[in-house]
Amino acid sequence: MYQGRRVVSVTPYGRHRYVEILARHLLNLRPLIDEHHFWVNTDDAHDLAFVEGLSAAYPDFFKLVHESSRYSKKQCVPRICWFWQKCDEPDTLYLKFDDDLVWIADGAVERLLEFRLAHPEYLCVFPNTVNNSLCSHLHQKQGLLPESPALEYECLSQVSWSRWQTARDCHETFFRLHAAGELSKYRLEDWVLKDYERFSINAMCWLGSDLAEAAKRFESDDEAWVTEIVPREAERPCCIVGDSLVAHFAYGPQRAGLELACDALAAYKALAPSEYHQQIERLIP
Repeated sequence: MYQGRRVVSVTPYGRHRYVEILARHLLNLRPLIDEHHFWVNTDDAHDLAFVEGLSAAYPDFFKLVHESSRYSKKQCVPRICWFWQKCDEPDTLYLKFDDDLVWIADGAVERLLEFRLAHPEYLCVFPNTVNNSLCSHLHQKQGLLPESPALEYECLSQVSWSRWQTARDCHETFFRLHAAGELSKYRLEDWVLKDYERFSINAMCWLGSDLAEAAKRFESDDEAWVTEIVPREAERPCCIVGDSLVAHFAYGPQRAGLELACDALAAYKALAPSEYHQQIERLIP
């Protein structure tokens, strides 16, 4: 609960190798989060075994949400849009975390919830995210990332989104600043997406009333609906909360090169809350 409101977090689920890290952070956040819902979006036996094990181990916290028609008949690709309709409790604070969100700062979620309630003028709010296309552009402007190549202020860009070296630079910077106790250097002035620019929703916060009706119209690209279409229709832009810090592992085009070049995933695992280490390790297939 937060300020008397129910808090539900959700994750489109498909990859246990990332969620074994995220789950440790989520369990650590139980004083704030009432339930976490995994939107089950995979048929992989190992991935299903892990998330089913999590749900069985913590039945009062982890819930599985299934949708039998989650695959497009035409393209046979995963669909997420249906799941958004389940976030329809008007006064509930919802949080979305991608399954490869690999680090959450102490206080980051509480700050996100606080900002959401204090600023109803924004439709959705996002944390300041390591390895997020637009945030990486802003981090480069702060002098945190190499000056070249220039990172575009664009969601699906060639350099800030698809280049694996950008992800490597983002994570190396994070580990260096974390080790030095200088993560405060990431702090941004709250950044309003005033032109309704598309934003990668690696993590976000919204009230159920913000998207409940609109979600019934979501089509193939939920990210465009959430960050561009609905905010423009409602004339309520979204906002990045500059002092709420999280880390996102990799976009699809970045993943193979990043994993060959460095072992950032293991480094993030080592930084995860240790209290639940043994319980989570026992569930890994």
